Amino acid sequence: MSFSSMKTFLVVAIVGAVIAAEVSALDIKCKGLPITMTEEQITRMKTCAKTVGVDAPEKMTPEKIGCFSKCMFERKELVDENGKPHKENINKVIDASMPEPVREDAKAKFATCLDQFGGTIDPKDASCATYAPLAMCTTKAMKEVCM
Repeated sequence: MSFSSMKTFLVVAIVGAVIAAEVSALDIKCKGLPITMTEEQITRMKTCAKTVGVDAPEKMTPEKIGCFSKCMFERKELVDENGKPHKENINKVIDASMPEPVREDAKAKFATCLDQFGGTIDPKDASCATYAPLAMCTTKAMKEVCM
């Protein structure tokens, strides 16, 4: 499996779990520890998946990851007034959802992704292509932190 395919697989696995799950049944882990997701976060994720046309895990394609990411960033208020990623808000989400032993590593890896790709995001990009590199980087970061 190629590197790109592995990253896509991870996004598909998480989104697929959320799409298929009842809120109380969702059990996503990082290094064997639970990732905490509120009902509101799960609803947002399902809404974004539906918005980009993903109603089943196999429908999450590399082309849709950028728009899914854009939707999540905007709905979770993870962008600033200019539509660029907001590190402090992202760190708050990491603090609230990730298991304590992995939080600092997750923040560091996400910061690297934001530094590398956050400035290239164009909030007016209807194709969402400018979001894809950040989405792929953060997906890889989650894999490295959690596996």
